[in-house]
Amino acid sequence: MILDLSTFPANSNLMKQLNRSQVLNLIRNQGPVSKVQIAEVTKLTFPAVVNIITELSQRGIITESGYGHSVGGRKPVLLKFNPNFKYVIAVELELHHVKAMIVNLDAEPVAKGDIKIDPDSGSSTILNQVYKVIDEIIEVSGLSMDQIYGIGICSPGPVDHNQGVVLNAPMLKDWNNIPLRDMVAQRYGILTLLEKDANAAAIGELWFGAAKGKENVVNLIVNYGIGGGIIIDRRIYRGFYKGAGEIGHLTINMDGPQCSCGNQGCLEAYSSGVAIVRKIKEELQRGVETPYKEKYEQLGDELTLKCVTDAALDGDYLAINVIKDSARILAVGIANTIHYFSPESIILGGKLFAYYPKTLEIVKQHVKERVLDYFYDKISIIPSELGDNADIIGAASMVIEHLFDYSEQLLSGDPA
Repeated sequence: MILDLSTFPANSNLMKQLNRSQVLNLIRNQGPVSKVQIAEVTKLTFPAVVNIITELSQRGIITESGYGHSVGGRKPVLLKFNPNFKYVIAVELELHHVKAMIVNLDAEPVAKGDIKIDPDSGSSTILNQVYKVIDEIIEVSGLSMDQIYGIGICSPGPVDHNQGVVLNAPMLKDWNNIPLRDMVAQRYGILTLLEKDANAAAIGELWFGAAKGKENVVNLIVNYGIGGGIIIDRRIYRGFYKGAGEIGHLTINMDGPQCSCGNQGCLEAYSSGVAIVRKIKEELQRGVETPYKEKYEQLGDELTLKCVTDAALDGDYLAINVIKDSARILAVGIANTIHYFSPESIILGGKLFAYYPKTLEIVKQHVKERVLDYFYDKISIIPSELGDNADIIGAASMVIEHLFDYSEQLLSGDPA
């Protein structure tokens, strides 16, 4: 057999990269740890561990953190990850806002920004608002671009993650086939990643929230729309043509109300923030009485999900009943999702659950009625740990994930 020796250097480099990533992730997740502990856990030779530690220490990626216990001889030096070695910009595109944040590699915020947008203003105007809020937080942070590893952006979907294109955001005017990733990357000259908002939230929960340590999870977000992020074997499952996770467009009633996507009877048309606000207005037009009637009517087009949930918390029976009915229908979509995927956990997040936490128990009650006992007993339905920040923390997390997957970029300083 003739071996192609030209393949060996590439394989050797790949193995070195994998070993480095393994050591770095161990220090980040379990540190402070000693070199001996690293060698024991990773099964790498002690000299190999020493070489990797030397590389990482010289660049300031890891630092010493005191001494460990000794059973004889010198106390071992403990090593920990330096989360301030690099920083990440996260951008969240919402229906009425563009939010941005600079975080360190532990997702701790350094600077924040928020600009209100008009969803009918068009893609060019909204893009300029994206640039504006990024520029503002860079200035506020006092960081140089050399200190910033990359930019993560989450947008209403569907999104082509690989091509960096927003395919369609139904609630934003002219927000179709926008090459957002490349436009932002060209302006700032650093690694830029784009993801659907619900997928970003799932990645955020995986790294820093309720999905940490789990393998297979569905993360459901209820904001003005409804989105889902599917984690299989600790990786986002995007499906063919990046369409997986559009749980908000499961058909609940084929003759139901029209959804923003153009179909009828989607889950989103019943249980999203927009649907809840619309239902309040419809009930008022039907003549349903409520002590909040005057306030609702005064707000008119300014009525928001937050207004409705605040009223529900204050005891308004119309708001409570509308939310309960939306939660009951949401539970149907969740039950279907459980039967499709049988995940370890369903994580429920977004504005509805953040603003009105009682929604979680209502949903769980109705899911239990509709899911096979065997599934329900094994699967946990839990709240998001990141709450209303899940999307933007997720946007940061996907860049942090990239950095740890491609650890050689930490040494070269040139993102892939």
